[in-house]
Amino acid sequence: MIYMDKGEIKIAGNGVINEGEYSRITIMGSAKSNGHVVADEIQVMGNANFNGELEGGNCTIHGNTHITGDVSLIKLVVNGDLYLDGTCNIRELTVNGKATITGEVSSRIIITRGGLMLSNPLKSNQLKVYGFLNTPTDVSAEDIIIEGNIQCKGLLSGENITIHSAASSYCKEIGATQLVVSKSPIEKSLSQIIKLFTNKQSLLVCDSIEADEMKLENVESKIARGHNIDLISDCNIYTVEYSGNFTQGSNVTVQDLTKAE
Repeated sequence: MIYMDKGEIKIAGNGVINEGEYSRITIMGSAKSNGHVVADEIQVMGNANFNGELEGGNCTIHGNTHITGDVSLIKLVVNGDLYLDGTCNIRELTVNGKATITGEVSSRIIITRGGLMLSNPLKSNQLKVYGFLNTPTDVSAEDIIIEGNIQCKGLLSGENITIHSAASSYCKEIGATQLVVSKSPIEKSLSQIIKLFTNKQSLLVCDSIEADEMKLENVESKIARGHNIDLISDCNIYTVEYSGNFTQGSNVTVQDLTKAE
């Protein structure tokens, strides 16, 4: 059943959303759209299939949504399941459920407490990962905080990068001005218990790390290059190249150490 009133459309059963502009779209049943849809507010509490560009203000997804087309929104909150086959230009993206995006992602703020799966580069001013981020390509942001898990097969780059990985993570390359990689607060508090029952710990594995200033814990990398490098503990770095100061703590292995002139 479809209800329409002054630019608002509400679908309580099965329905079709035609191309056009709306003040509010509410989907509580199952709906599909045809063509370019513009709306100030979108609420999906059922199943939605948008075939065409989606543009507007705020969109909240509680159910399952499939979008075939580019998306341009002020705010997108995913509490359910989103599959977006297109580019994503959103001022603020929050993922509490699961989001899969095939096109490039551009945003001012990205926060994921659930799972965010990408196929193309991501660019943002702020990136906060408390859940899971998986991408085969590059991720760049001015400020990056990772307290969950990241699998990045490209370059993770930013001005300030802080990683408190709650699970073993992988980044092919990291480039930063300030880089801090340390044990998560949970792992630190349970470190004795973890050592008692298992030899496993949250490890960040990289091919290459470059930063002006870096402090590393639980890191394995082929090369670490920077100005001031502090390997705090539990690091295995094959080659270290530094131009300022170098310090190392307990359980640190370095095969080749070079100070640049």
